[in-house]
Amino acid sequence: MEESKLLKEIHPHSQEYLTEIFKNAGYPSQFYPRFLLRYTRAFNDLKNQYDECDEDDEDCSFESIEKEVIQGALNIITEYSQIFMKEINSGHCEEWTDLVTREYSCSYDNYDEAIYYAYIDMSKKDKELAKKELNIYRKLLGEDELFEKHYIFLCEYVGSGNTPTVEIARNYSKIYKQQIALGKSEVYSHYYAERNAYNIYPELYCSKFAYAIERAILKGFSRFNAIDIADSYANAIVNGWHYVYLHQFTKEDPGNIKDEELEDFILNVVLDYELKAIKK
Repeated sequence: MEESKLLKEIHPHSQEYLTEIFKNAGYPSQFYPRFLLRYTRAFNDLKNQYDECDEDDEDCSFESIEKEVIQGALNIITEYSQIFMKEINSGHCEEWTDLVTREYSCSYDNYDEAIYYAYIDMSKKDKELAKKELNIYRKLLGEDELFEKHYIFLCEYVGSGNTPTVEIARNYSKIYKQQIALGKSEVYSHYYAERNAYNIYPELYCSKFAYAIERAILKGFSRFNAIDIADSYANAIVNGWHYVYLHQFTKEDPGNIKDEELEDFILNVVLDYELKAIKK
């Protein structure tokens, strides 16, 4: 489609003008070609939005479009260059920096989401480099290796959700260390922290889930089967379905025992039942 006469009259800022902006901002000249290319792309994208604009429409006047396109492109490159240099000055490589900067612009100023998608995109090409860049990010946040390990797990196996990935990983690290300090095992601490980090599961569920999965793994269940058993068990306890849940696996009557003993009785029955089913 041929460009309208009105759009032909709208011209971008000159390279000299933009270069002067970069110089005044103190940016290294090695990045000018990248910034100029990003400006040109932004200018063309904004201009193309008016391809089918009705020139009789007040919103499609030359002055209106010129302002939107010219100022819009300048705003985009100003923000892009600022974020880009912040990442570079933090020690990140150019490829990571470009990914973060572009994702930041696409995700409505959500920096955590930009980091998440930058890691996903880079790991598709070079997972080790992506981990190296994430390590830099983690250190800048002042977080530990537990944070980084769980952040990677969330990126690769869980995905981005309503709760920022960085917040979940930070919660996980904190809760895991608290449980270890209380004398809990690494398995228990990991699964308790994994569920509790989301701030959506009841405390009782998290503790029963971790306890059940620890017992299941010690019994020889695979991680997949252990998680399935622990989840159904924890839900039954939280909802007070003790006997209903128990009678799915046995007709045996546990007798008049305390709740805590009943819960252990139920878990032992369930684990024995599931173990026999797997061995058949």
